Amino acid sequence: MTTVDARAKLNILHPPARILELRRSGYNIVTHWTTIFDDMNQAHRIGEYILMGENKNV
Repeated sequence: MTTVDARAKLNILHPPARILELRRSGYNIVTHWTTIFDDMNQAHRIGEYILMGENKNV
């Protein structure tokens, strides 16, 4: 799930804040940074989030 996907498909206005909330709740989420280009050929650095699992000890 990328930042763009989270906004468009899940209606999350600020995906990094939601990811932080989930991490604090015990979810193991890895961020990979990538660059995409929009329709105007402008580069945008976005995060791709991968859920690795939930830490049951939190």
